[in-house]
Amino acid sequence: MTRRLFGALGATGLAALVLATLLPTGWVPRTGLGWGKEHFLMYFATTTILCIASRRPFVVAVSLIVCSVFLEALQGLTPDRFPDFIAALAGMAGVISAATLVMLWNSANASFPCTMDGTVKTLDGGFKVVDANGQSLAYVYGHADPRDAEIAKALTLDEARRIASNLAKLPALLGRVRINRQPNADLDAPSKVRYWG
Repeated sequence: MTRRLFGALGATGLAALVLATLLPTGWVPRTGLGWGKEHFLMYFATTTILCIASRRPFVVAVSLIVCSVFLEALQGLTPDRFPDFIAALAGMAGVISAATLVMLWNSANASFPCTMDGTVKTLDGGFKVVDANGQSLAYVYGHADPRDAEIAKALTLDEARRIASNLAKLPALLGRVRINRQPNADLDAPSKVRYWG
């Protein structure tokens, strides 16, 4: 829902950019900041909104840079305007600034996606992977008898345990959470996974 709202706002901002670029000069409201700052701020705001709405801010940035140059070139076709390289640069600077900030924000938030510390709890017939806050992340079930598992085309308890253990280790393997190690510990030593049960 939020992505759709930001997408609609971004599309509105892009439409406003096109209209402000191609309409006659007298029809476009001005802020009094000067055309360079206005170009920067409009492209900055539109890029920020579209980058938040998109999962690919780099693609949005490249598209809006091309759009900035294209719209400036189209001003040569209007009766009262002319293409200005500095205006195109101001728009590109707004796009690059906004996209860089959004990508930095996304990478900072992706560094800490969960607080999981590798906890696996034993259940009747399976295992539960839990994060540090007690939030259940995954349930993995299996059969105690391998023949029952084969007939049911399901996991054995050993297979379920290994899958749950690997799920608990996944954030540490991706390098996105701090694993339970002592300072100056051997970096080749495996991380500790706690089992409760």
